[in-house]
Amino acid sequence: MKESHPQEIGRYKILERIGKGGMGEVFLAYDPISERNVALKCIREDLQGKKAIRSRFLREARIASQLTHPSVIPIYSIHKEGNALYYTMPYLQGKTLRQVLRETKEQAKQGAACSLGGGSISSLFQVFLRICEGVSYTHAKTILHRDLKPENVIIGKYGEVMILDWGIADYAKAQRRGTKTGKVAGTVAYMAPERALGEKATYQTDIYSLGVILYHMVTLELPFQRGNLEAFRKYMKEETYVNPIELAPYREIPHEILDIIKKCLSFDPEDRYRAVHTLIQDMQHTIQGKTHWMFITQLCPEKKSDWEFQEHVMIAKHTAITRHTEIAQWAMLMVSKHNFSGNIRLHVTVQMLEKSAGFGVLFGIPESPKRNNLGEGYCLWITKSPTRLQLFRSNVLVVDIEPHVEEHAIHEIVIEKVHEQIRCFLHNTLVFSYTLSLPLHGAHVGILYKDAHFVLKHFSLYSGSQGVLVNCLAIPDAFFAYQDYDKALLEYRRAGRAFPGRPEGRDAIFKAGITLLEKAKLAAEDPKPLQLEALDEFEALHGTPGAPLEYLGKALAYRALGDYHEEAKCLEFALNKFPKHPLLPLLEEHIFYRMHESSTENRLAAYKSILLVVRYFPKMLENSEVKLLIGSLKNHWQTLPFIEGAAEDSQQTTAIILAFWTDTKQALLSSISTLIKQEAPKASLLENALFCLSELGYYSDTRHCLEELKNASKSALLSRGCALIKGTILKEDSAIKTVYSYTEGELDFQQIRVLVHIVKKLLLRKEYGKLQQIARKTPLTRTSEQIMPLHAALLWFFLLDNQINNARKLLQAYTLEELKQEQSPLFSPYGTFLFRTRGKGAMDAHFGACLEKSSPPTTCLLSHFLRGKIAEEGDWMRNAFYWEKQELFLELTLLYRITNQHHKAKDYEQRLQGRYTRDYRKEIRP
Repeated sequence: MKESHPQEIGRYKILERIGKGGMGEVFLAYDPISERNVALKCIREDLQGKKAIRSRFLREARIASQLTHPSVIPIYSIHKEGNALYYTMPYLQGKTLRQVLRETKEQAKQGAACSLGGGSISSLFQVFLRICEGVSYTHAKTILHRDLKPENVIIGKYGEVMILDWGIADYAKAQRRGTKTGKVAGTVAYMAPERALGEKATYQTDIYSLGVILYHMVTLELPFQRGNLEAFRKYMKEETYVNPIELAPYREIPHEILDIIKKCLSFDPEDRYRAVHTLIQDMQHTIQGKTHWMFITQLCPEKKSDWEFQEHVMIAKHTAITRHTEIAQWAMLMVSKHNFSGNIRLHVTVQMLEKSAGFGVLFGIPESPKRNNLGEGYCLWITKSPTRLQLFRSNVLVVDIEPHVEEHAIHEIVIEKVHEQIRCFLHNTLVFSYTLSLPLHGAHVGILYKDAHFVLKHFSLYSGSQGVLVNCLAIPDAFFAYQDYDKALLEYRRAGRAFPGRPEGRDAIFKAGITLLEKAKLAAEDPKPLQLEALDEFEALHGTPGAPLEYLGKALAYRALGDYHEEAKCLEFALNKFPKHPLLPLLEEHIFYRMHESSTENRLAAYKSILLVVRYFPKMLENSEVKLLIGSLKNHWQTLPFIEGAAEDSQQTTAIILAFWTDTKQALLSSISTLIKQEAPKASLLENALFCLSELGYYSDTRHCLEELKNASKSALLSRGCALIKGTILKEDSAIKTVYSYTEGELDFQQIRVLVHIVKKLLLRKEYGKLQQIARKTPLTRTSEQIMPLHAALLWFFLLDNQINNARKLLQAYTLEELKQEQSPLFSPYGTFLFRTRGKGAMDAHFGACLEKSSPPTTCLLSHFLRGKIAEEGDWMRNAFYWEKQELFLELTLLYRITNQHHKAKDYEQRLQGRYTRDYRKEIRP
């Protein structure tokens, strides 16, 4: 007989009874105000008079009303009308999890396959995750459900997963301890042992219930057969559950689930998960494909057959930007004979003795033919007292932490490299995770140490599986790791076409370009065609959400081609075009790494990278490693005599000097524009930037900036220095007149730098009459230290015009030691003076005393060229700064004129023709 139900409750029209429980009943009702169906829960009619029941019902409603989460059914409204007490919720069409599990079990008995949207393992895992997320949320609110079970979870028609029935929920701190013999709220089958013994509920008791639900989901059976609470208490210590895989072998249960279930169902609450979010994390790893580790081998330092390379090496920093090695250390480096590609796990146990300087674990080291330097790959460096871990990428510090762990004499370290992720554990605690911006190019491992104050107790390697769900790039990644670049390229291109507009497709295209660059490194013939093909590959990312990777990839291609100007342009373009793109951190990390890497490889690339950091990532300048790098740079770069306040340790001064050296016109224009917009900019900074622009030959841009300054209506910025700079881009007569119109006694710094520039213009053009005019007005005595560059320029004029007496008079103002200094502007013209007065042997002896350097200052470039240390087609000429080439070509032009080698002089004169008249000269500027 169909049970009757009330026709109306309050304003709600009752349509049908949905369910009935121990305390309440739920109806499908119609709300005439909102014109919708709702679920209405009220106290059972036979219990409405009981005060305790009413109090508990109201508490349930109030607790549930405070929860707003997609996995928790919300409360619309609570009604207390006379004797009636009820609340409303959304009406959710669907099935309880218990119904789904029962139906799935019936299907399994009949041999029917589970539908993907029903009781399959994969779909139930997603349901379980949603339940866990809801419980994690309620725990964050300090609310315990206390009766989690499949009956209290509903799965909606459209995939919604919601936790129901908060009838016995309570606040974690508000509970009282029960009695061992008294009644305990909850369902025995899902109850934690300590609850049955009267202990108060905790987060771990809810986690235990989640473990039972998970076991029920994967096996379709309960883990324990419990008759009642009394029987449970009596036999709980003897309870065991059958291995889920043995109980339900047909269910294809992942092995990782066994550990999760075991942890949730631990008898001792202390052995369970401390929080639900950790359970969620393990479940996600399982769903995504958590790696299984299989032991491969153990390496021993004393066993020579384990190692391909084993000797003391010097590891140096900043060698490309310093004139002598100042940051270098000797260390013992050992590289494994075999490579270990794919997902790997290194388990290292090392005892650090009292005087130990540290110990390094190496991985990702390239094969010997591709190993450009001994610092390539990754190194985890460990020190003690206090414990500190530093991760270096090719000798560049990328992670630096002091983990909050208890000090141990023996350090147990685990390093896992899974796909693009590096995870480091110390004493079983995860201390950091690092994402690789580019694939590892090597698969060798090794160790590094500076002293013998350590004992390596254990060095084991494990190989990792791909996991349950394999990423679509796993196959080409494996080919890439084994250096089968042709197959890797084919698979990456297939993936790129198969997943357009998705991250997988974007990464596939990017990795295809990287593969071509790696293949080029092994090319037996000219690698350039492959490098150019890589540029085309990266072009496919243009206009896509992964567009920043296009320019990162092109920067890598230009780096391989040796075109460091274009490399920097690509990176700067991406920074300007995508200032808020989600992939910007990837560019930032690459530029940070590239800055350090290039500081040991190539001076031009290093200066370009450092300029990008100074301009776009000024916060990086606070990094200790960056401070060390910038300090090395400033200690060794050539002091420019036309930069006022060059020794100032300011970001703007550094940016202007770097922009000058690297011939980065846009950076200079940006600095000038920024200064003009400031209320009270420092005049010397503005003048320095303007003068650098004109010194590089960008006259039209300099004129435009001066006009912009004039139109800015800031008369205070129109300084005497700006007027003098304007003179450098006028006709020589007007320029000289402008310069000397300011003369009040001896020449000052601003006049001298302008005169030096004008004199060099006139020397190239052989306008000796104007030069003589300047020489007459310039004292040949040493009036100040800053006049030396002007004297050096005039000395060239005296030698060209055969004014030997004036040349001698000028040189008498300086000591012989000063004339022999390689950093002196007089060094080269004095050598030429010796040729004119004492012959070629005297000049050769003077230049021969110059020390050989990879990056000599411009003052002694002539010496290096004449002695064959700088070749026309050599590395220096390819990577020298534009201004260095200008200075060398000018001195060669003047020398060959003086020594009557006019055909050679004409050659260099033609290469300099555009210096003072046009903004661009292909012969000098790449």
